[in-house]
Amino acid sequence: MKKVILILVVIGAALAGKAQDATVKTLEVDKRSGLVSVNGTPSFYMIAKAVVAWEADYSLQGMDHRELAYFKLAKGYRYNNTVHNHDQVQYYSLTFANTGAHCNIWKYLTDRTIVRSLARMVAEAQLIKGSSIDEENEKRFVLAHEGWLTPDGANATLPTSGTVPGNDSFNGPITMHNDFINYGQEVVGTYKTKNIDSELTLVQIYNVARTEVAEATHIKGDENWTFITPVDQKKHTLKYEKEDTLQYLFRYLLRNKYL
Repeated sequence: MKKVILILVVIGAALAGKAQDATVKTLEVDKRSGLVSVNGTPSFYMIAKAVVAWEADYSLQGMDHRELAYFKLAKGYRYNNTVHNHDQVQYYSLTFANTGAHCNIWKYLTDRTIVRSLARMVAEAQLIKGSSIDEENEKRFVLAHEGWLTPDGANATLPTSGTVPGNDSFNGPITMHNDFINYGQEVVGTYKTKNIDSELTLVQIYNVARTEVAEATHIKGDENWTFITPVDQKKHTLKYEKEDTLQYLFRYLLRNKYL
């Protein structure tokens, strides 16, 4: 019995040690090389790219300098629930090299510097396994940040353990406020509605760069929207839903990568 207890104690201590190893106690980033050391162990690289003044993109690389993911600095609009308006903000768009999975990181300054903050996110999420990305932890990270598991925006596969909130093929909430189109809290475009006459309604839809992506029309009593997408000059028809009809239209454009 004593031997069994001793074995259990040893196993418990080993597991506790493993759990402690996963905790980020110290994190250092070498300014010259971009080498990130976690708990005193060299773990991965954060290489600055496209540097302008104090702003930069970052290439996440394994110890063999193979690029595993890319943090791209971008600007966009985000809905502010406090003042009920849209704020223009900077954020990082993170794309993983092997899968094309991607997500936006809105609150990225959590440490003394941006690069330390991003590196800490990588370390705490345990994204790096050896010189590769841990696939299960990648999924958890992307879905936790309301991202997409594949380049086309589909979230067909969830992590094996637990349920993490995600967008699931753009099935999330679409809302409109002051002509902004919001997917969740992210602004994905704008729109203008015009009543040409008592029978005809025109909706012009623009992406975040203010480029027109679709021009839709609906004739009163008709069962469908008819719209053209200028980028490919295609003509589309979509069922006109009496309730939330604009949300259906915008969701179609999101799923087909026009927005």
